[in-house]
Amino acid sequence: MSPRPPASSEIVRRAAFGPVTEGATLPRSTLATADPIADMWGVRRLVMEEGAVDLSRAEGGLPILIAHDGAQLPIGRVEDVRIEDGRLRGTPVLSSATATARDAAALVADGTVRDLSIRATVDASRTEIDEDGAETVHVTRWTPLEASLVAVPGDPSAGIGRAHTGGPAMTGTATTTTTPDPLAAELERQQ
Repeated sequence: MSPRPPASSEIVRRAAFGPVTEGATLPRSTLATADPIADMWGVRRLVMEEGAVDLSRAEGGLPILIAHDGAQLPIGRVEDVRIEDGRLRGTPVLSSATATARDAAALVADGTVRDLSIRATVDASRTEIDEDGAETVHVTRWTPLEASLVAVPGDPSAGIGRAHTGGPAMTGTATTTTTPDPLAAELERQQ
């Protein structure tokens, strides 16, 4: 079994989009999916149902950063963020107001950078353990905070032009526990 992830109230998921011109509106993009994603801590899955995703912070658009660097100013915004067809989607708009934004837009325009990642708070989750002891964490309540341009997408099934739908199979008998993230963090600290 994989080691548990560090106690955290944030998750990161990645998606992809195609090339565009700098300072322009990018094609409608998938920011996150409900596909199970395996990482060094195990398997996680974002629940994409009404009531699971708190979009209150996305009402004015999510900021676009570079590699989740919150110390820097945004280089654009993702507008019209909503769940469509079981995916979190939005329309990224890159700025042309700063050199950093123009450089990032040029990398997107020439196809060098095609990937997005979101940062979100985890408000509640539940863990399923299959008959082999493998854990899948289902993030049942979450809030997107920002989207970032990144070098490597963690969610290969998300994004424009991506057809991959792979990922670990969700089979077998499961034991389910429901734990809000703050409580899980406190339990981990005590162990």
